[in-house]
Amino acid sequence: MRGLSARVTSNTDEIDFVDRFIPPVKDLNMQVLKLHFNERRGRCRKLGVQERRIAITENIIYDALISGHIPLVVTNALFCEKENLPDWVVITGIDKRFVYINNPLDVNSRMGKLALSALQKVIGYRGKQSMVEVWKQNKCALTEKS
Repeated sequence: MRGLSARVTSNTDEIDFVDRFIPPVKDLNMQVLKLHFNERRGRCRKLGVQERRIAITENIIYDALISGHIPLVVTNALFCEKENLPDWVVITGIDKRFVYINNPLDVNSRMGKLALSALQKVIGYRGKQSMVEVWKQNKCALTEKS
């Protein structure tokens, strides 16, 4: 994986945001989508991508950051834009008062930080939470596998 490792954290085992597809996915197309989803999940597992099924909390995000991981978290674009759509953001830091966010939708960077107390309102979209952590693999681990 090009020297990177990844972990997926989610509070659901479903395909996220299918209800937002236009046109809506139904019957046979849903079966095909599920087949592709399961095939991709299998490929990720073979590549060593870890999965865990838990709610995303400030502690989960803090642990990712302290470990040197880059957490990408799904949010609702409504918190910085006027669209009710899923939006992936990078969390760049966290302290006792704020969560620091890099959001590509926020062209004015006005939402570069968010009050820690508002974090749970922002994480996820329609009740489904997802986070992908990416980090550089340890060079020793790469040498051992070679």
